[in-house]
Amino acid sequence: MIGVSLKEEQLGRLFEGAGYEAVNVIQGFLGSGKTTLIDILIREVFTNERILVIQSEWGERELPDYGPRVKIKSWDWEKGFNLVEVRKLIKIPGVDRIIFELNGMAPANELVDTLEIMKTRGEIELASNIAVFHGPTWEVMAQSLDEFFKLMALTSHGFWLREGNESLRKWIVRTQPSAYITTGGNWGQWYNGISKNNRRNQRKKLLVLLPFIMGMYLLYWYLIRKI
Repeated sequence: MIGVSLKEEQLGRLFEGAGYEAVNVIQGFLGSGKTTLIDILIREVFTNERILVIQSEWGERELPDYGPRVKIKSWDWEKGFNLVEVRKLIKIPGVDRIIFELNGMAPANELVDTLEIMKTRGEIELASNIAVFHGPTWEVMAQSLDEFFKLMALTSHGFWLREGNESLRKWIVRTQPSAYITTGGNWGQWYNGISKNNRRNQRKKLLVLLPFIMGMYLLYWYLIRKI
């Protein structure tokens, strides 16, 4: 795990939610530990934030009562995540962060695409997407639910492996090369590491697009001068 100073963690929080609600997507199959992770993040990482949690399923564990700073809503994931409905779900005043808790069968790619549209329009700030993998569940169901596990990995940046073995870790890294993984503990450093990875990847994408952008810019000025 990469060591991160408190100052860097604070800067990461500010960068992540600069003027908009920060949105996290946390996904995993029933019993994987999603609710446990959300509870940890609320108590240890998002300590001073007003949070809305949108749950799409209910396992054995429920989130405790945090008082007025945390609100909880439910949503039937089978209805999908179109732009109109997601807007209705998250547009609640007085909220700093929204956490979507998704079942592993839910269409995470649809939700992520919708959130990307909202980010492009300046409505939200996309934070880190996280998947929770329970090792024994993956070993039993990996073949029969291969597409769902892959979708979880491809739409996530950070991973919590509960009781995971080395084969699961290798599979995740192979499927999602930019994965930032923890087996538990150091939650603030782990979350901030995910955020730093995201920013690094975004810069890489920008560098790839930069020649194209510069080319379009030069073509624009060339055409203007010709007119």
